[in-house]
Order: sequence, then structure tokens, then C-alpha cells
Amino acid sequence: MADLFVSFYLRDNRVHIGKGVLCALGNPGRICFLLDKTGTSMLIIPYEKRDFRSHKVPAAGCMEISSQKLCRIISSLHNYDTSFSYRISGRKVQNRNAVVFDLKSAVIIPREPQGGEFHA
Repeated sequence: MADLFVSFYLRDNRVHIGKGVLCALGNPGRICFLLDKTGTSMLIIPYEKRDFRSHKVPAAGCMEISSQKLCRIISSLHNYDTSFSYRISGRKVQNRNAVVFDLKSAVIIPREPQGGEFHA
């Protein structure tokens, strides 16, 4: 199975959904993010309706959305530093068309090299 991940670019309020996630969901036309009540897990599911919860999936590969609200919710729940970006691996949910992400397992994405060195 392809690499299943989502990345939060908190400084820019962007969420990047890897192409493997979209493939695992059957390349849907729209998706929706669902958080559990404790805020520790997030599901991405296909979503048929066009409404305030759904996001249109582009025809090509991965996708990126701008969502200040989602980025702020995630960062405040887990005390993520908003000057950093985070990557979270996911897994396909058995017997359900969904990919789940453990938000406690976020890894900081290293920043671009500055003077030949990577900075966290």
C-alpha cells in the first residue's frame, strides 16, 4: 500500500493530503475530515455532498487545502508549535472506506536548509 500521510503546514494554515490517502479512499470527488471527541484521532472519508464539511479533490494526485480553523484546532489540541510543519502517518481502516491518523504521533517536518544545515 502507498504511503498514507497528511501534513499540517501551520504557519501557512495549509493541509496536504498525500496521494496514497486519496487512492486508498478510491479517488473520491470530495472528502471530509472527522475528529474524534478526544481530538486524538482524525479520519478522512469520502463525502458525497457539497457543503461546508466537504473539500473537492482535484483530478491529479495529492491535494492541499487552506483551513485556518482546522490547523488552529489541531495545533491547540496537541500544543503544536505553529511555526513548524507536522507530518502524520495514517492507516486504512478495515471494513470501512476511511483512513485514520493518530494526531499524537506527529513528526516535525525539517525546514529547508539554511546555510547548508537543516533546522527543526
